Amino acid sequence: MQRPQVIVLNGCSSSGKTSLARALQEALPYQYLNFSIDSVLDGLPPSDLRALQTGAKIHRAGYDWRALVRAYHFAIPGLL
Repeated sequence: MQRPQVIVLNGCSSSGKTSLARALQEALPYQYLNFSIDSVLDGLPPSDLRALQTGAKIHRAGYDWRALVRAYHFAIPGLL
């Protein structure tokens, strides 16, 4: 059994990463998931997402941005 491949697209905001990922999904012969940090952020309550976008503090019990990002990084291998 061949191990799954990961394609990492890195770039600044609005550089076309999502558009490129979608085009690759359609063009490549194998199935690929487009799983970005935005996929995780979209799961946050809207008020927390607005706070992140504006740089405001989030005063919700248990909130830890570093833990969220760390969990995202640990989740990726689980998708393979």
